[in-house]
Amino acid sequence: MIPLRLYIDEMIPTDLALILRQYGYDIMTAKEAGMLGRSDEEQLAFAANQGRAILTFNIKDFVKLQEEWFAKNIRFLQEFS
Repeated sequence: MIPLRLYIDEMIPTDLALILRQYGYDIMTAKEAGMLGRSDEEQLAFAANQGRAILTFNIKDFVKLQEEWFAKNIRFLQEFS
């Protein structure tokens, strides 16, 4: 089984990272990554480049970003098919 790697943005309390680490989760916080104050798109790009799922309370903005990323990647794949 592939371990779940999480990136916790600045909206999530860092105490959650401490708790999840106690249970063996691979956690990186926005603060640890030096990403505080960065845009949602930068947060998502960072998480993706690190091979991490992003954990956020900012669902509204990230759902839109996810849809944009998905559409862009589908177009990219179609160009090379």
